[in-house]
Amino acid sequence: MESPNLSVAKLYDKRSAAAHGKPKHGDDDLLATMNLLGEVLRKILDDGAMPSKDSLERSLFGA
Repeated sequence: MESPNLSVAKLYDKRSAAAHGKPKHGDDDLLATMNLLGEVLRKILDDGAMPSKDSLERSLFGA
């Protein structure tokens, strides 16, 4: 199974390519992006707060 960080990085690369006029994404990438957004919003609502920059970095990088 691919790590969540790698999945986010791949989606970001595809978003960046599209933003700069060279789209290379498919329908599955758009669906994955919407699913990720839904997970993030549910986590924020469940926690009742926006995560801080420090907590995000700890979650992503184990810092």
